[in-house]
Amino acid sequence: MYRALKERGILDDMKLRGIEYVQIYCVDNILVKVPDLHFIGYCIENNADCAAEVVQKLDPEEPLGVVGVVDGQYQVVEYSEISPVTASLRVNQYDSHNNAHNSNNGETSRLVYSHGNICVHFTTRSFLERVCQDDIQMKMRYHRAQKKVNCIDLQTGELIVPQKPNAIKFEKFAFDVFPFAHSYFHPIFLFSSSRFFIWEVPRDEQFSPLKNGPGAIKDCPKTARLDLLNYHTRLAENAGAILVNHSSTSNGNGHIDNVHDKPLIEISPLITYSGENLTCLKGVEIHGLNRLEQDIETGKPILVSCEMNGDI
Repeated sequence: MYRALKERGILDDMKLRGIEYVQIYCVDNILVKVPDLHFIGYCIENNADCAAEVVQKLDPEEPLGVVGVVDGQYQVVEYSEISPVTASLRVNQYDSHNNAHNSNNGETSRLVYSHGNICVHFTTRSFLERVCQDDIQMKMRYHRAQKKVNCIDLQTGELIVPQKPNAIKFEKFAFDVFPFAHSYFHPIFLFSSSRFFIWEVPRDEQFSPLKNGPGAIKDCPKTARLDLLNYHTRLAENAGAILVNHSSTSNGNGHIDNVHDKPLIEISPLITYSGENLTCLKGVEIHGLNRLEQDIETGKPILVSCEMNGDI
């Protein structure tokens, strides 16, 4: 990707058009904010070269790489590259005086390596110009991944569809440029710091991955749709809407409750970005499944009741 930015003239085009900042995002996250104004504003204010959005990992086995410091440099360690023992380490294993999460209160303290990378990144154009140079690209290491790859039996000519990984694939990722962020010396606090930053976001507002097909119990079309509806419904409630027969439904990354009797609403992005411009919902009762959309003729928001056919 980075080589293509240079060889295809994309960086030159960005410069001609005055583009100074870039947000990279993963297409399988239905809750991603494009652009994420708070994230970008923070990065610009702090003169960041690059940055990563993260969420707290749900459990050690969740397939999310983690952001950490390796040999003095910030980088993402892929979930397949961290040992189960290391991935399972908890804060209270290191801090027995952690009163907020001691083992006697029934809570489980957060993971030591808890900052899950959700593939939402910030870079400056000048940083991209630097990391797209050949000398930097040669320094970026490959990641080893085990994959299931269809192949041909050379004796019979038959197609083999493996049930377990049978191939090794070498990959590079967008986040591999993080270690190349510049360092600077802070003149007041007298320490050196990287121009790479981490921005933690609420999972239930900004992260719901689509990794599996229909029928799966998590990270699937059903959970993605439900997470979007739940988020929009909270925005409506915060704006003063009245949810009739309201009952809680867990985040779609986990268990799915029956939602057929729950008031839900989908809000058009033409109306709101993160909850503003929703005064039209104040005092309005929400029953069943609804959609708040922009009227083509008047440009004003209108609430439309929808049929719920089968599962969400």
